[in-house]
Amino acid sequence: IAAFTRKYLKKSHKEVLEADGEHRAYMQEGMSSIMTLKAYGAEDKTVEKSSVFGQKYYQKRMKRNVLRASMNSIFSLLSNAGLIFAVVWCGVTVLYRGNEDYGSILSVVLLLMQFQNPLTSFSSVIPAYYARLASGERLAEIDKQKTTQRKNRGQMVRVALVGYTNVGKSTLTNLLAKSEVFAENKLFATLDTTV
Repeated sequence: IAAFTRKYLKKSHKEVLEADGEHRAYMQEGMSSIMTLKAYGAEDKTVEKSSVFGQKYYQKRMKRNVLRASMNSIFSLLSNAGLIFAVVWCGVTVLYRGNEDYGSILSVVLLLMQFQNPLTSFSSVIPAYYARLASGERLAEIDKQKTTQRKNRGQMVRVALVGYTNVGKSTLTNLLAKSEVFAENKLFATLDTTV
């Protein structure tokens, strides 16, 4: 069961980490520029976008939790099914032989419960292990991205386009870089910085 769900557990945990990172980064950026947002009246837009990130993060977390709960339920079901099978098997065996030795049934049940408890607690360790594994892989990806960014920074030409409000900075960026920066002929239409 663990081998079957390993890929899904790692994938869901990675999605949760990415959604959490997006949400935190947006919130930190918004908090650092709160005065600018208030000055230009962009609070509602920021709150709306933040709630979208928050909702995405919540959905990813719930998906991961459902997967974990399902896996724990399957482990418990298999473990309890084995216990029930042992009790029924011992009971049928005792009735078939004609002994009424319930001590042997009890000893088999207790023996199986000694095996069941570690397996049940092991079922909670597996999702935690795969979550740590996915976190480590995500950190390695981030480190690789940062290394690539650092290497490429020295090769890039940096340009800053500054000017008064509504003079065409975004339009010029769209024309020169063939990008799709939001541009509109009204004051404060583009509050986000564009790289």
